[in-house]
Amino acid sequence: MADYPGFVIPTRQKTDLLFSTGRPLGAAKSFRSPVAEVAGYNAVAFLGVSDQPFTVTVFEACSPDGPFVGVATLASALVGGQNQVCSRVSPCGSFMKVTLDNGGAAMGSLSFCSQGIPVP
Repeated sequence: MADYPGFVIPTRQKTDLLFSTGRPLGAAKSFRSPVAEVAGYNAVAFLGVSDQPFTVTVFEACSPDGPFVGVATLASALVGGQNQVCSRVSPCGSFMKVTLDNGGAAMGSLSFCSQGIPVP
């Protein structure tokens, strides 16, 4: 079988941590992630828990330099006395970055991570 460079679809073999922070945000402050390559992942899973409401905006691009476009906004929901986001996004572009925004009072606690989920 001939080798066809450029015609290979990259796939991931394991789950990888892409973005994370545990530092609570002040009032009206944001966490901006670095750019991560998401090509080859089936989905990116987001989990965030805080004592204050927050949103996660997902940006994607075809190159690491952008331009990036917002593809999803995940708003936290109050569950069991904590505000949480638990969602998956299927990547459209090859690169992703996220912004976590605290729109309310200063957070007393925050746990946020996202993982690239491989193609089954």
